[in-house]
Amino acid sequence: MRLTGERARACLSRVLSRVEGAAPRFAPPGTAPLLSLSIRIDPDALAPRFDLRAGTRHAGAIADLEAGPSDSILRESLSRAGAPPADHPTLGRLLRRAWRAFAAMEALALRADAALSEGEAAFGACALWLDERALFGHADLESLGGDGLDRRLARAGIDYVGLDGDVGLLCIGAG
Repeated sequence: MRLTGERARACLSRVLSRVEGAAPRFAPPGTAPLLSLSIRIDPDALAPRFDLRAGTRHAGAIADLEAGPSDSILRESLSRAGAPPADHPTLGRLLRRAWRAFAAMEALALRADAALSEGEAAFGACALWLDERALFGHADLESLGGDGLDRRLARAGIDYVGLDGDVGLLCIGAG
């Protein structure tokens, strides 16, 4: 399941409020991002990886899911990605919050823009990819799933892909 816009922000807010006791800061619409952040499972290493991108500069590393990236890896990655050194502490805190949300949601991927708002790093545009089958352990996130038909069919073991218009695809098996 892919969440974008307000649904992604609501999901991040719920998870970080539950995990850390504080909602995340979001940049006002139109705020220019300093860098883009991506956290996903690296298919080659079978481990979580974060990537930072600012313009054409890019940096990233694999880190432990529970511990997250170390301080030295964060500083080095922020420097290589071109983040201003004065903003490293606040951007590092934002990255750690994103990492904790990624781990707590058991997400497949998290992408977000990092921006400065009133001197603090804040999430800009964001998108989340969640495995709907993992939502059973997250009652606070289940309401963010698809419509009732998608969930009912998934519980019955049927993969359903709704398309625009009068066409739908219903699959049972590999035939």
